[in-house]
Amino acid sequence: MKGVAQHCFRGSNQDNSGHGDQYINVISNSMGKKLPPDELELYKLIDEILWKDWDPIGVNDTPEARDEYQSYLPHIFHLAIEGKDAARISASLVTTIETNIGLGADKEHCLKVGKKIVSAKKSIIG
Repeated sequence: MKGVAQHCFRGSNQDNSGHGDQYINVISNSMGKKLPPDELELYKLIDEILWKDWDPIGVNDTPEARDEYQSYLPHIFHLAIEGKDAARISASLVTTIETNIGLGADKEHCLKVGKKIVSAKKSIIG
């Protein structure tokens, strides 16, 4: 993936949502600089959307599995930052479910999640 390096390190300060400050000691763009605050906010929100709304294997009621979808997060974030539409983001989510996870995907559900991600990007970044 071009543009965003995948550097996320979990911390130990957890809040009631299950993720606390687990995110970011370092998330950098291709120039090695930390993400601007608005992009960091979007990154965190997309993580929440994948965890709470997408959850293709149904583990979001298990705090120990909180990082289950974080390996997919940089790619989805990159698509959002590039301005991809909900259909393109949805297609990536469907492919992830079918190819990486090995389950059948609910394409309608993935499209709803894609729309939520696009809406989050528009509200935070424009």
